[in-house]
Amino acid sequence: MAKAKESIQLPDDLAAAALIDAKTCAAIGSMGMSWWFAAVRDGRAPAPAFRAVRATRWRRSEVLEFWQNFGRS
Repeated sequence: MAKAKESIQLPDDLAAAALIDAKTCAAIGSMGMSWWFAAVRDGRAPAPAFRAVRATRWRRSEVLEFWQNFGRS
């Protein structure tokens, strides 16, 4: 029987600086990746912190702030 993967908890200060992918960014707000990429393109969502071929990443803290403020006028 395969052993289940352990979940690793990051310290809060390290978690705030973590870089996450588009799939995770969209999932945090229960949206699809196409919605996320459109929001980034239109300037509504945070710009990526790191861009490389197949490795674009966003700062977790900025994404969480975006979703906390999403829908507020």
